[in-house]
Amino acid sequence: MGMTPGPRLIYDHTEVIYALFLILIYANFINLFLSQFLLPFYSKIAMIQSRILLPIVCVLAILGTFAAGNSVIDVWVLLFAGLLGVVLRMYNFPLAPLILGFIVAPGAERALRQSLLIGRGDWTHLLSSPIAIGLYTVAAIMILTFTLVLRDKK
Repeated sequence: MGMTPGPRLIYDHTEVIYALFLILIYANFINLFLSQFLLPFYSKIAMIQSRILLPIVCVLAILGTFAAGNSVIDVWVLLFAGLLGVVLRMYNFPLAPLILGFIVAPGAERALRQSLLIGRGDWTHLLSSPIAIGLYTVAAIMILTFTLVLRDKK
């Protein structure tokens, strides 16, 4: 459509943006009416036994993973992550920190790489700023405090 995303997108292509908003509003109303009509069918889907639903979800996850990247390695990563999740759940390991780590890690790695490029590979560059030292101190105090508080609750 020849549109470049940026601050002037709404100003330069007002008609297209308003049409997009109107389509979204229209789609929400259609979804509202269809949901009211299909609600009994949705409740029946929720009653499907897990022994039937689980294989269907697994097959769809594998097909979706393969279709997204067209790679068998992605499917193996999916299966390994699923197996890891089952094992961690068996041993009552909290999965939320692990998922949070997977989400935050790429951005943190990118930021660390940028910092090391700015400091020309010198790790002491990360400790040269008083602001950085203050943030490290606050983070260490928070980790220590939360660890002690959680230990006391057990």
